[in-house]
Amino acid sequence: MAVRVKARVRSGGNEIIGYALVNSGYETDSPELLVPSEMAEALGVYPNVKEAVVERYRAVGGSEVRMLRLREAGEVEVLAEGRSSQPVRCDLVVSEGEDELIISDKLASKLGIVIIDPGEGVWCFRDELGKRERR
Repeated sequence: MAVRVKARVRSGGNEIIGYALVNSGYETDSPELLVPSEMAEALGVYPNVKEAVVERYRAVGGSEVRMLRLREAGEVEVLAEGRSSQPVRCDLVVSEGEDELIISDKLASKLGIVIIDPGEGVWCFRDELGKRERR
């Protein structure tokens, strides 16, 4: 099992709610959310891209993939039982090969997500550490 959180993603006037994998191995310089192309379409940011940069990302096994990166095009909020995080502005990275939302290390940090047990999918918000565990 891995840590997945319920997330609200907004871009422009559009919104999606879904589960996002928290991946500390998705190392970035700024907060990023990897978004499957179908979800990017629902957000209205793809395929009619206004401003984007084609970035090379290193995948498992050392291969490289190219994806569209839309700088500060989204806002993410974690929805949890009893509370939610503060919304965080982030880059949206559109992937045609992925089927779920993926939260980068920097975005997880900004959202206040602490992974307690990745094998069991246990996490909490930073201010809940030692007080509450979420699954």
